[in-house]
Amino acid sequence: MRALRFSLTIGCLLVIVGIALGEILLVQNDVPTIQEAIYAAVNGDTVLVGDGIWSGNGNRDIDFMGKAIVVMSENGPGNCIIDCGGGWSNHHRGFYFHRGEDSTSVVKGFTIRNGYTDYGGGILCSGSSPTITGNNITGNTCGNISIGGSGGGIHCGSGSPTIVGNTIGGNFAMDRGGGIYCSSGSSTIKNNTITGNSVYYFSGGGIYCGGSTVIVGNTISGNRAGALVSGYNSGGGGIYCSEFVVIEDNIIVANSTGQYGNGGGIHCYNNSSPLIRGNTIESNSTSEAGGGIYLRKKSHPRIENNRILDNEAITGGGLYCSRESDPSIEGNVITGNLSDWGGGGIYFFYSSPTLKSNTIVNNTAVWYGGGIYCDSGSSPTITNSILWGDSPGEIYVYSGNPVVTYSDVAGGWTGEGNIQRNPRFVDPQNGDYHLKFISPCIDAGDPDYVPEPGETDIDGEARIMRARIDMGSDEVPYPHYLIPAQW
Repeated sequence: MRALRFSLTIGCLLVIVGIALGEILLVQNDVPTIQEAIYAAVNGDTVLVGDGIWSGNGNRDIDFMGKAIVVMSENGPGNCIIDCGGGWSNHHRGFYFHRGEDSTSVVKGFTIRNGYTDYGGGILCSGSSPTITGNNITGNTCGNISIGGSGGGIHCGSGSPTIVGNTIGGNFAMDRGGGIYCSSGSSTIKNNTITGNSVYYFSGGGIYCGGSTVIVGNTISGNRAGALVSGYNSGGGGIYCSEFVVIEDNIIVANSTGQYGNGGGIHCYNNSSPLIRGNTIESNSTSEAGGGIYLRKKSHPRIENNRILDNEAITGGGLYCSRESDPSIEGNVITGNLSDWGGGGIYFFYSSPTLKSNTIVNNTAVWYGGGIYCDSGSSPTITNSILWGDSPGEIYVYSGNPVVTYSDVAGGWTGEGNIQRNPRFVDPQNGDYHLKFISPCIDAGDPDYVPEPGETDIDGEARIMRARIDMGSDEVPYPHYLIPAQW
């Protein structure tokens, strides 16, 4: 066993236990501080913190000093609290990573609360890539009216941290990233619950991110971007993203923006090309455009296999595509969305995207284009899709020339292979838009597109045999002539 590297005082219990992959430094009985234990640790050690509320100097603004160590609670975040004790004129946070730490520097299992700083109220990562896992990061604040501030819960100014399995809730930022701010790098944000965070002025109530950030498997709910400053760059109640972000398999629900915000669920900034796939984007709202998703100028995301439902906006209840935003929109169910003006499902403005294999049904606009609204020269290409039950009407063209082929459009639409027949959904009243075996949409899509066996649809179901593609987001595994009789 390595020699003890600092002295003990009466009433202090510090135990060092030898283990195969390093040593455990057990901190309890209020002393020594967590920081003192880190001073004593070397790479490979674990600092294990006992139950209690840890506060004051040495138990806040904690610095890993570049060491590859694990600092964790003994019995989980409900029993081990770092109370930062920060305030308007008394700035403190939980942890500060700034010495090039990598994924082997781990903070785990704490409640981190009452931080108050300019950047990173709970945790600040600067040029570092630690692992932040299993924590409850709550009630932290960053910024003030004069200088702004970003990252109420966590701020990652650079580096590529791994943020996994945390609860990040009730944090506040003045400018950007109420829950998490990651401006660059390739951060991973996975399997977290990010809820009830807010931004006062601008963007990203839940998450503000750029670079090659990966956001996967999270629940992002009840966040708000106050968006009190006029301009199209404000909003993103759930997520505000730019560049090459991946947003996959998340539940993004009941997020909102303030007076000038766009994108209740997701806001994609100029020239961004994110992948938005496999998410449930539900019941988000905005006072401007894009209740579910808002695409800013020249955004070119891939929007695939999502369920975009029951969102609300002035224009574009489900999705709003702004100037020269030409996304690929494929395999989505877009239903139950509401626009107070036009485009209950989707609103296109100077935008000519490609839509394939979507189910756009039962959306509502108060004025025009229950399903799709084409404005200012927008000419989307729509194929293999179902537009049904939208009110008032499926497609409204104010200006532009949408090209629709091999699609089922209520009321009919001119174009090769189009039909206007009841698609025969399994249970549309309860949101089941799978196709019954008698559906006229089976094997009725583009005959030149034959999915290979193994290609999957929105449910992850794979084709069993090669056959002509179906209309809509549900690809029945069998060709029409081989569908089992019990279907």
